[in-house]
Order: sequence, then C-alpha cells, then structure tokens
Amino acid sequence: MIRVLEKKELESSLFTVVIAKKVSKKATDRNLIKRRIYNAIRFYLRTIKPGFMFLIMPQNESLKTNLEGFKKEINEMLIKNNLLN
Repeated sequence: MIRVLEKKELESSLFTVVIAKKVSKKATDRNLIKRRIYNAIRFYLRTIKPGFMFLIMPQNESLKTNLEGFKKEINEMLIKNNLLN
C-alpha cells in the first residue's frame, strides 16, 4: 500500500517505508525489503515531482518480490498518480 500526501512547501519529495512484523518476524527480512524498495525509488528519484510525501507499507508477498518487481510497482503508482516530471 502506498499513500501520497502533497506538501507544496517541500523542495523535494520524501519517502518512508514502514514494514510491519506481520510481513516477517525477522528484522533481516524486513531490512532486505526496505533496501529493495529504496533502491527502486532511487531509480526514479530525479523524475518525481517535488513537494510530495510518500508512505510505503509493503504487504506479506513483498518478501518474494525482487528489485525489478518493486521498480515496476513504483513506476505504475507514479504514472497512475501523475507524479513524474
């Protein structure tokens, strides 16, 4: 699940990834998911419009998703919400 909040006073967009213990009890698995998501975000960072706050909360199946899968999901979300420059 991804939530987007517009904050016009921000010079750039902010991202937060929150992973519940329901996704995985192991901190190493949760950290792996976070690293994959932040790497996927880094790929689109220069093309995202400034002034937005993103809250990303992955679901249980995220542990099976690789970097390319996260890139695809983030790209679809950005295009759907018209957040690319």
